[in-house]
Amino acid sequence: MPDTYRRAVFTGAGHPIEWRRQPLPRPAEHELVVGVELAGICGTDVHRLAGDVPTDGPVAFGHEAVGRVLEIGDGAGTDRSGRRIRVGDRVLWNPVPACGRCRACTVERTPVRCTRARWPAPADQHSAAGFQEVALLGPDHEFHVLPDDVEEAAAVALGCALPTAIGGFGRLGGIAEQDVVVVQGSGPVGLASTVLAAQSPATRIVVIGTGDARLRAARDLGATATIDLVGTDAGQRARTLLSLTGGRGADVLIEAAGRPGAFVEGLDLLAAGGRYLLMGLFSGTAPATVDAVRWVNRSQHLIGSLGSPTGSFGAAVSVVQRLSQRYDPGRLVSSVFPLADLETAIAHAAGGTAIKTAVSAGPWT
Repeated sequence: MPDTYRRAVFTGAGHPIEWRRQPLPRPAEHELVVGVELAGICGTDVHRLAGDVPTDGPVAFGHEAVGRVLEIGDGAGTDRSGRRIRVGDRVLWNPVPACGRCRACTVERTPVRCTRARWPAPADQHSAAGFQEVALLGPDHEFHVLPDDVEEAAAVALGCALPTAIGGFGRLGGIAEQDVVVVQGSGPVGLASTVLAAQSPATRIVVIGTGDARLRAARDLGATATIDLVGTDAGQRARTLLSLTGGRGADVLIEAAGRPGAFVEGLDLLAAGGRYLLMGLFSGTAPATVDAVRWVNRSQHLIGSLGSPTGSFGAAVSVVQRLSQRYDPGRLVSSVFPLADLETAIAHAAGGTAIKTAVSAGPWT
């Protein structure tokens, strides 16, 4: 095993990624040292580099990863599910630390807003970030051993999008039998929402998005119909949806597009008594004019959801395991770059044609 490892450092929007080499960490009590094998590129990484997610550097970079346990500190014998951990096990983790005691952790169930933890981690500290060769996981990190039948690519394919969608669906209150679910967006959060809807009693799942490969993936993951944004306008899409649903619209509407225009369009897609879950609009501002009287008279509900609640990464492993019985989620990882080509990989992901882009720092076997 080498004595040092390489890590990517975000220094500021518009600045090149900086590479630093640090001594290999030794685990303290309740800590794990993990060799990063595969790290996914999230839309947040793209937005952070572009300055859309204001971040003061220098800080650790990347937050979607799977890896192999290299060393275990005293007291770190099990994962959050209570499963025993051994050197060589593959693990999936949430790099955002959570104290588990503040209001954000216990009432809001939104660890990313934890008042006692700092994320992204300072660049001069070992961290659980994804874009590095070695990660250090502590007692404030949620991590889970991957079952033997879940491949690394399958675990990374839906990245943090799946725990995010699990958190949103939890706040939504579930999907009832005969519900019509409509997903706006065919990126990772939209596809993750499609997977969850397909594992629910929903009678129809419609995905509105773009990109032949992404819409095909949506159908493979359980969408009963897709509507392409290309070549259609909002009025045409609304009429198509009403035709597909017998004039009813969406009982459950999920905004996973991250565009203010999608929210405005969604107001005309929601059925009376419907619930509108917003997960994609998390950065910048998105002012919109809403007819509040219409919302009241139609008994509609608006629900916002940020990030991944505690326990959602363990739930994500179970969802991927069930999905893998009928479909290989690893197929969604359309491009894998070496860690050294991280900036190229992020630019590729920003192009919007790839379903999921990842970088490889392993294997650690």
